[in-house]
Parts: sequence; structure tokens; C-alpha cells
Amino acid sequence: MLLSCFQPLLQSPGCHWLGWDLSTGPEQACAAMDRELASREAAAAPLFDICFLGLGSDGHVAGLFAPPTVAGQAPAEDVDRQALFTAQAGPSWQGLAPTEPRQRVSLGLAALRSSRHIRFLLRAAGKHRACASLLDGRGDGAGVRLLRSLGPQTESVAAYILD
Repeated sequence: MLLSCFQPLLQSPGCHWLGWDLSTGPEQACAAMDRELASREAAAAPLFDICFLGLGSDGHVAGLFAPPTVAGQAPAEDVDRQALFTAQAGPSWQGLAPTEPRQRVSLGLAALRSSRHIRFLLRAAGKHRACASLLDGRGDGAGVRLLRSLGPQTESVAAYILD
């Protein structure tokens, strides 16, 4: 949907749409994305002028789900998922979601943080609680974690609710 909206702009010099090529599988898609982002990282900061994100009813964004916790600690088997929410996380990630479609590829929060503008597009009933958490900064979802960790390169954040 976004690609069709921005198609006329993609003809402009210097404009580049960055997407996933899943035709060879998730590991290869992540490796290709990591190479693309590494080539951009040296040239410009932030990586993205604008980043559009959805928001799940549980507060997840970009296929990044809060790791399950046991007594406040992430279980050992979820160390990789916990890494998604740290500065050391790689630019891309592939793993399993708690709901279908289970297999996901995503940019990690470190890459998403490197956006000049972030826009949340919320569509579908049942996301009001997640949106309220996002806007007031409470909760443990990836959207809230992303907003808490933004640096000075992020100039604006906005949420658009389409119900």
C-alpha cells in the first residue's frame, strides 16, 4: 500500500525505497538487508529519512515482539529475542512471532532508531490500548521501547489512527 502511494516519488533523483527480497529465504533476506544498511551507514546518518510502522494490538512493531519474561528475567532460549531491544542488536533479524504468520524478518530497533521521521499507521479495531501505551510511554512493547530510545537525529514522531 505504501509503495503504491509513493510510486511517483520513487522516480525522483536520490529517492530509494528499501524493501525485503524474501525470494531466497529469511536468512538470505536478512544478510542482504544487513549489507545494504552497512553500505548506507558510512554514507549518511540517519539511515532513513522516514520510517512507516504499524502497531500490533500487543504493542509490537516491525515484527519485533517483546520477549517473554519469567520472574522479570528473559529465559535463556530467548536471549536472541532480548538482543532485539538492546543497542547491540544487529540491523536486521529473523525469527518467529507468537501468531501467524509466524516466520518474520524485520529491522531491529537499532536500525529503526536511525530514522529522521517515524510515522505509525494504525488500522483495525482493538489497538486503542496499544496506541494509548505508545502515546503515554508505558508498557514493554517494541513501539514503546523504540520511542524511549530515540536519539537527537529523530526530528518527529506521529501516529495516525485509521479506524
